[in-house]
Amino acid sequence: MKLFRKPRPSTTAELFSDQIQDYLAEARNVAENVARRRGTVTMDDVLAELPRPEYVVPRRLCHLFNFDPQKRFRLVGHKKSNRTKVSKSHAIGVWTLRKEWQ
Repeated sequence: MKLFRKPRPSTTAELFSDQIQDYLAEARNVAENVARRRGTVTMDDVLAELPRPEYVVPRRLCHLFNFDPQKRFRLVGHKKSNRTKVSKSHAIGVWTLRKEWQ
């Protein structure tokens, strides 16, 4: 008789949590490189260089800039997204590197 059973992942986010964190870390590095080259970076810029895998839900992409553990990015404005089919031209954030990261 098993008294303790490890719970099974119930959502895609739980099932792929390590892969999602790896993707976000890689995407942050891409964002940092783009910001160094251009001065600013948007989600469209990151996705152009590093497409989103199927297991990463689009709403998780807000974690890229907002919840960066190293606090590398600073919001400087908004602009319309270039990805019209996906984001319907909604406003997206324009970010720059904080001074200590430049």
